[in-house]
Amino acid sequence: MFGPVGLQEIIVILLVAFLVFGPKRLPEIGRSLGRGLREFKKNTTGLVDSISDELDKPVPRANQANPVPPQAPPTPAPTPQKLVNNPVTPQPSDQVEEVVINLDEEQKK
Repeated sequence: MFGPVGLQEIIVILLVAFLVFGPKRLPEIGRSLGRGLREFKKNTTGLVDSISDELDKPVPRANQANPVPPQAPPTPAPTPQKLVNNPVTPQPSDQVEEVVINLDEEQKK
């Protein structure tokens, strides 16, 4: 939509500026516009240079600042113990209760 400005557009812009500002103020406005563009270019160049300088600096890594302490040596696996050949037999209890639970049809679901 706003492509490069052609010769006709520049002529129209200069004609409108001449009519609005007059022949006496037009050179003064041109000079101040030139100074402003020069200052803008100088500042953008300085900004680009400072950014590129910051990007060129080496970045300290996190692991260099705080080295990882050495780990403890791994412990050996425990040796298996002997199996006991005396099996435990359950003793009969003197008190045995029988519990009967009756469920309704709805509770079975």
